Amino acid sequence: MIAQLLLWLAGADRDLLGKCQRLPQSERQRLMALGGTVLIPAVQGFAAGGYAAFTFIHSPQIAFAFGAIWAIVVLWLDRLLVMSFHKSRIEPPLSFWGAAIARLLFSCIIAYGLAEPLTLLMFNGPIMQQMADDVRAREEGAFRNAEALRANAYTALAKERTQATKDLTDQLAAETNRYNCLSSLVSLEMTGGVMRGTPVKGPDGAVCGYVTGEASCGPECKADMDAQNRLATDMRRIQQQLQSRLEVIDTSNIGAAGEEAKRIQQQVVAEKPPTDFATRRRALSEIEAKDPVTRGVHAFVIIGLMLLDSLTLLIKTLVPSGEYEEVRDTALAVARATARAERAAAVEWIATHGQAIQQEYLSHEASKRQIVAVSQAVRALAEELTREFRLFHAQLEVLAHMVAQLKDAEARATCMKLLTNLQQTFNDALEEALERFRADL
Repeated sequence: MIAQLLLWLAGADRDLLGKCQRLPQSERQRLMALGGTVLIPAVQGFAAGGYAAFTFIHSPQIAFAFGAIWAIVVLWLDRLLVMSFHKSRIEPPLSFWGAAIARLLFSCIIAYGLAEPLTLLMFNGPIMQQMADDVRAREEGAFRNAEALRANAYTALAKERTQATKDLTDQLAAETNRYNCLSSLVSLEMTGGVMRGTPVKGPDGAVCGYVTGEASCGPECKADMDAQNRLATDMRRIQQQLQSRLEVIDTSNIGAAGEEAKRIQQQVVAEKPPTDFATRRRALSEIEAKDPVTRGVHAFVIIGLMLLDSLTLLIKTLVPSGEYEEVRDTALAVARATARAERAAAVEWIATHGQAIQQEYLSHEASKRQIVAVSQAVRALAEELTREFRLFHAQLEVLAHMVAQLKDAEARATCMKLLTNLQQTFNDALEEALERFRADL
């Protein structure tokens, strides 16, 4: 049963295979080996399709089903490619090589589609590491964005507070400097021992008064103390105004910024990173951009898998043809000769009886033009069939010349016998067709 399956995969015709006489077992084994190579892309397609499906839908059952379907598609396409072209000595070489190149290109396209998922499976370790690095980089970026959001909110609040309280802040700073200056002046007055007329400066460098040099706090000292008390009262009033203005400023942006930053961080942490086919392919591209060795290994694996997938067509294209192909050429030539013989018989019948038919119907004046048209068509058909008849004999002469050049005497005798049978088949088919046409008359 396995042998029959392999022959079916190779597209072998059992009737033609049974006509192989010289080395029938060898031809059978050669075709079985060719059928076995058709299974290689199918097995690879099962693994590639199943893995590609598993990266999207993490279900072993679905992945297995998709891989099986893809393997059947690949198997059917490869069998079709193998069956659709053959090596032949009676066909022009250009037609074979044109078909072979077209099918090899198509096979390479299929092979690339099968090879790409398998390379991702082979580089699964580095790809998973790169994907983990990408996740960490995305989380770090989210945390940086959250911190920047908080910092911007605080910066905007500080700027708004500064602009809203600038006048009061400047006034408070000026009165605080004068208050401190008056405090120093009063302290020097009450301490004594300082030369009269000594200027007293505040923190801002402005002079707020001069030492009187009196032994105790005199009227000027008391006036400075009163001014100091008034400044203290004004400073408390300004501070109250500052507090009122700051309370009016909206601080909800800080809370909103904090909540948004927290949401971003939680979202990134809870987000499940994608692991599908496209994500893995991007990860492999990032690895190749950083490591030329990985890029070279990837290219080598792709080319190797493509050659493996195209192995069937490469074998059929490059391996010499055997007896099976010769038997097929003979059967094809016999079929063509039979068809030409039947057409030649039709021409003979038309040439023999056409004139009589034409004379009979020419008596009817109304049908003359129709008969002339039919006669012209018949003449054209006869000429065409005559050319094909001559072409058939020319091909027979070419085959006879090729057979005469065979070195193997047994093979030469077998081929000459086949050519003789072919010519006899043609003559028999022609005679049978003529007899059938005569009987119809």
